[in-house]
Amino acid sequence: MPLETAQLLSSVFSIALKEPNPLVSITNQNIEVPYKLTHKNHPCSLWARQSKGNFDWLIKHGKELCIEYSLRYKRTHKSEEVIDWCDNNKDLLIFRSADIQAFTQALPDRYKCNNPIEAYREYYLKEKMRFAKWEKGREAPDWLLDKML
Repeated sequence: MPLETAQLLSSVFSIALKEPNPLVSITNQNIEVPYKLTHKNHPCSLWARQSKGNFDWLIKHGKELCIEYSLRYKRTHKSEEVIDWCDNNKDLLIFRSADIQAFTQALPDRYKCNNPIEAYREYYLKEKMRFAKWEKGREAPDWLLDKML
């Protein structure tokens, strides 16, 4: 997930540089974005560039994912550099809105509800448990253990 987060953050810069956009623009047209534009119409990519609040939240989320990665694997995820670059250059972006928007739910409709946390928990419980593992000193989250009892 650090890679996908870094891609989303980089895409905000790429969109601001390359396309007329009512949501976000940029003050410096001469920067080199770390990752090429990818998945520009994915719901999470649209959400990331919708407001400064969304972008800032995604940076924090990416940094927390990198911390978790480092705790588990005792090394730094390569995408951490890109997330830091996006954080260090975020003041170049001009967003139309400052407030954080409702989180998008990029998952099957049957799991969507008014609470995105509950929606994703249900989705992971029903669809992603086959590859989920807790090891390297990390335990499954309480919400998951409670559902499995």
